[in-house]
Amino acid sequence: MIFSGPVTAGDSYLTFNLAGGILDIFDTLRVATLNLNAGAVLKQTDGDVIATQGIFVSGGQWQHISGALTITGSLDDALTIANDGTSLAAVGVGGTSQFGTLKVLSDGQNYASYGQSAGSYVYGLTNLFVGGGGDARVNLLGGTLKVANHTPITVGWIDQNTPDPADPVPGQQARLTLSGDAILLLGNAAEDKITGLNLATHQGATLTVGGNAQLYAEGGLRIGGAGAGHVIQDGGSIDFNEDLSVADGPRALIDQSGGTAEYRNILLSSTAVDPSVYTLSGGSLTADSFQLKGNAMFNQTAGGATLGSLLVGAFGTTDNLFELSGGTLTATTTAGAGEGGVITLNGGTLNTATLYLNTGGVIEYLSGTLNAQSLNFNGGTFTLAQNRALNVSGDGLVKNTLTFAASNTLDLGGEMRLFGGTFNTVGTVELGSLVLEEGATYTQTGGTATVIDEVELATGSALTVSGGSFTAGGTLVLDDGVTGNLPGGSTLGVSGGASFTTGGATFNRGTAVTLGSGTQTFNGAINVYGTLTLDSGSDVTAGDLTIGRDYTGTLAGALQFNAGLLDVGHFDIVNSANLYGGTLTAERFTVRAGGAIDWTSTQATVSGDALIGGTVTMSNGQLNAASLALNATDAAFTQSAGTVAITGETRLNANTTINRTGGTFGTGSLVFTGGNASFTQSAGSLTTVSLDVTQLASATFALSGGTLRATGNASIFGSGNAGGNDFTVSNNAFLDIDGNLGVSGATEIVTSGTARFDVGGAFRVAQTTGDDVRLTLGAGTTLNNGTAELGGNGKVSVTLNGLHDVDGAFTLGGAAGPQSVYLIQGSGELRAGAVTLAPVAGSSARLDVGGTLAVDGAIEVGAAGGGAGTLRLTTGVINADSLTSHGGTTITQLGGVMNVTGTLDNGGSYTLSGAAINAGTFVNNNTVTVSSGAAVNTLTGDLTNNGLLMINSTLTVDKTSAAISNTGTILLDHGAQLALYPGATLHNNQGVLGGIGTFGGVSATILDEGYLAPGYGPNETTELTIVGDYTLLAGGHLEIDIASLTAFDSVHFQNGSPEFYGWLDVNFADGFDAVLGDTFDIITGTAAFTTLFRDITTTGLDSSLALSGTDLGTTFRLTVIEAMTSGGGGSGGSPSPVPEPSTWALLLGAAALGVAIWRRHRPSPQAATPK
Repeated sequence: MIFSGPVTAGDSYLTFNLAGGILDIFDTLRVATLNLNAGAVLKQTDGDVIATQGIFVSGGQWQHISGALTITGSLDDALTIANDGTSLAAVGVGGTSQFGTLKVLSDGQNYASYGQSAGSYVYGLTNLFVGGGGDARVNLLGGTLKVANHTPITVGWIDQNTPDPADPVPGQQARLTLSGDAILLLGNAAEDKITGLNLATHQGATLTVGGNAQLYAEGGLRIGGAGAGHVIQDGGSIDFNEDLSVADGPRALIDQSGGTAEYRNILLSSTAVDPSVYTLSGGSLTADSFQLKGNAMFNQTAGGATLGSLLVGAFGTTDNLFELSGGTLTATTTAGAGEGGVITLNGGTLNTATLYLNTGGVIEYLSGTLNAQSLNFNGGTFTLAQNRALNVSGDGLVKNTLTFAASNTLDLGGEMRLFGGTFNTVGTVELGSLVLEEGATYTQTGGTATVIDEVELATGSALTVSGGSFTAGGTLVLDDGVTGNLPGGSTLGVSGGASFTTGGATFNRGTAVTLGSGTQTFNGAINVYGTLTLDSGSDVTAGDLTIGRDYTGTLAGALQFNAGLLDVGHFDIVNSANLYGGTLTAERFTVRAGGAIDWTSTQATVSGDALIGGTVTMSNGQLNAASLALNATDAAFTQSAGTVAITGETRLNANTTINRTGGTFGTGSLVFTGGNASFTQSAGSLTTVSLDVTQLASATFALSGGTLRATGNASIFGSGNAGGNDFTVSNNAFLDIDGNLGVSGATEIVTSGTARFDVGGAFRVAQTTGDDVRLTLGAGTTLNNGTAELGGNGKVSVTLNGLHDVDGAFTLGGAAGPQSVYLIQGSGELRAGAVTLAPVAGSSARLDVGGTLAVDGAIEVGAAGGGAGTLRLTTGVINADSLTSHGGTTITQLGGVMNVTGTLDNGGSYTLSGAAINAGTFVNNNTVTVSSGAAVNTLTGDLTNNGLLMINSTLTVDKTSAAISNTGTILLDHGAQLALYPGATLHNNQGVLGGIGTFGGVSATILDEGYLAPGYGPNETTELTIVGDYTLLAGGHLEIDIASLTAFDSVHFQNGSPEFYGWLDVNFADGFDAVLGDTFDIITGTAAFTTLFRDITTTGLDSSLALSGTDLGTTFRLTVIEAMTSGGGGSGGSPSPVPEPSTWALLLGAAALGVAIWRRHRPSPQAATPK
């Protein structure tokens, strides 16, 4: 049925019952009641439909193309709107019935939409479904839509009656959009209908709120399920009386750039690869709590957020992130990060009652403003960027590590209590009070710290101030067990010129407190019930000083010597003394075994000997003496500052120790003797005329800092402890010996760090029989010598990872003795004026280069009739002016680069494997082996081979116009190659070119007046390839072995036209008897031959046979024919040495046909070949 004009059936009484079929409307249909039954289709093609009293649906379908639907009555049951993609202009639902359901779905086709225009008023929907598996849309442009039910409305819903509800079309979205002045009201609290909104339960869905639109729901907003949900708000208001939650599944995105949004709680969870994200870039957000779960994120770039609490990483998950880069977020109770949670402040303002941080959490305060009423840090990591200020109005509880840089500020108005945590500051800190519980540490190395009230340190806590100023308005209280010893890092420490001010101090029973250099001001009383020690340079001001009866306060020690002059004949310390000032003059100075001196500032002059049998600890002051000897077991001299000046000898006997960590020390000689003695220096300077370190058995000489200089000569002798790190120079220490240094015995010298070791004269190591010296130079260290003689009659082993710089000659293995080994590794570099290995008969030396060897002059390996020298280059580089090796020596180059500006002259064995040589000329007078493998070996320079060059892989002469001369033998292993660059010339001057592989290169030239001998023997088919231009000169020989019809030598010429002016020598080998007609293609090429051979010689061919050579253009073939006789040809007879004239004619005729015939000749004498 088709209505093409207006139809009015009455506003108040007429019921239009569509029981079946299709009703197609082209104009206005106005009825009171419209019944849509099962099987019926109301098709609204181009007109309006008005139902004044309601629509009752018991089935059927509404197909909308154009026009408006207005229902001023009731909507009973469910009305499904499906269309072909156009927009329904307006739908109004009124009346009092609340039992209707409006479904907007596409049934898998295109999309369906429901639009409510501005000004309309709709009331009474029971439920609303948007979806159907396609692009279904509900657009509210104005008016009010109320939906009240006990269940949520659904956007992103699939009707179970759709053909395949479980498989929506990918990418299609259900959409609910509020704009203009539209109002959507969900639920009715009076009727206990708590209606919420489910978004993307079955398919992707989008909720959009903009303009002045309002969305209010008694229930909550749940996002996710089978589809990805997206909430977009750029205006209006969203108000859900219950929670915003995200189900596991595809990601959820909430983008708020304007308007207001309010939820009871927000739980943002995500397990998808792409995390769920709430982005606040404008407007305002309000919630009682905001929690992140899984890998969900909350990004705020602008706008305002007011939350009861913000918990990031509160569920033991990972990759939670809240980032604030703009706007303001206020957490009225707590903002914090737990395990796996990260809070990053890149801008904006974060206000919170409590800033919370737990183990595994991270708070990064990079920019913006952070204000908190209290801190509760149980673990995790707190990071402050430069110039950041942390403002806390209340208390702080810290169990982790807090660090405040110089540009940072902490303002905490209440109590800062550290429970085993660590507080480091060089910034500006202001605290109400400070309490350090057991295990807590407060360290200040600079800046300003102000504590308004009391400072309390519990047992096992530590407070150290080594820079800046520390001021406390109240009392400093130390509990039992608090100890300290400053300078040097104590529990309570004030040092380094720091300023420490408190109202007073109480040091309880069991404490031991040292107040070091700096200014300590106690505005009240100091009560000491433990031990109080005032170091040199300390400046202490106090109202009163009280020492408990059973405890001591040491101001000047057992010997009270703070100032004035003490002049004695013998200064003899039996027990202990504290030298804190004044001037001491004595003829002798003795500290007996068991005695002790704490020396901080006294100036002492001893005209005779100073003998130490006990311990002396010098941290300042001065000692002048004629000699100094540590002469009893366990005697020790420790110097951290001050000055020692000994005009004669300083001697360490057995089981004694000198330990220097600073200051200056001068002596006529430093003599180190006896077992178990120890000399250590980590800072300061020591100057001696001579240095004599002997009897290094179980003893130690360790220089780890500062400078030790010997203006004369020095010697080091070990006795059976090689490998025990006897003599070490480490860190940034500098050992400077102006004269010579001899190292002998069984000794190990080790350098490390950035240490420097200079020997201005000769560095002589292991020169005597029985010496076994090991020298290890670590990366970053430097050893400088005038000359170096390593290994003579003794043995030396060197491992170099640093720099060894020798101004003059470097000799390794200079005498007939055991092999000396020098290893250059990694970053190691040896520089020398010249290098000689094993220069005399019977000597043995090995130099391994894995780093850099730089020689200004020549390298000589062995000597004529000399020792067994070995040079190995594995990685790295060797630079030298020239290199010469002699017979019996070995050079192995397993990689790296050999740079020789002049001549590299090999007289021994030289092996290359994946290596590069850059030389003016490489001269081989013995044996060079190029190892097999895929790596390419390169030679940049000219090559002269007078010995054996055995190539098992590839050797590339990569110098253009290189000159290669061969008077020896060059052999190619199967598939090997001697590759020449364009313009290069290989002159085989009476030498041998043989093997199996390839000689030459494009545009290269080979001039051969020696022997070209393919293969290694007659029992295999071998082919030798020549690339480039080849000329066999008049004195040259091409040698071919023939062992069968298939096993014979051949030569292939490519990229050139070969010319043959020399001899062809054919050998029938391995008992092979050729017969008449046998042929052998011995030469092939890519171009024609211009000149054939001068003559042929054969061996092993029956006297009745001869060979015929045929030029086939690019192939030269040998054919077995009958030998010509004196009778004019044919078989049989004796060969004629001189052809008759008719035979010459026959030969000439054959030549005219391109065929050359030779008779059998006796082979000419020739040099040894690789047959």
